Amino acid sequence: MTAASWEELTKDLKPDAVEKLRAARAFCLSIGETRESITRTQIRFYLTRTYCEAFIISGRLELTVDLLHSVKHPRLIAVFPTTSQVITHRFSLPELADFDDQIKAWIVEGYETVGPGFRKTKKTNLIR
Repeated sequence: MTAASWEELTKDLKPDAVEKLRAARAFCLSIGETRESITRTQIRFYLTRTYCEAFIISGRLELTVDLLHSVKHPRLIAVFPTTSQVITHRFSLPELADFDDQIKAWIVEGYETVGPGFRKTKKTNLIR
């Protein structure tokens, strides 16, 4: 993906879509030492590993949040494993009010648990 600026990402979006994306961005950046990567279509939030992505589809705020367990929510549209440990959750939020405290709590959880990354463990074959 090619890096872009906030202006490039938002230039063709309607004002209400920009407001939704801005709210998600501000929240993720307020959590802690978050880094962001902006392309022409999305923003990725990460420490060592991505824990949240935000983008707009048809005026809806779409978020993916990576967690170490599955969750349920009325705005959840997909759940799939990304690795053997990480489960990605995709939320579709038509209104800014849908970006609720529960989703924000899961983003914080993703920041704390998935964002730092995982140590790779070396598998060995032990012969007994």
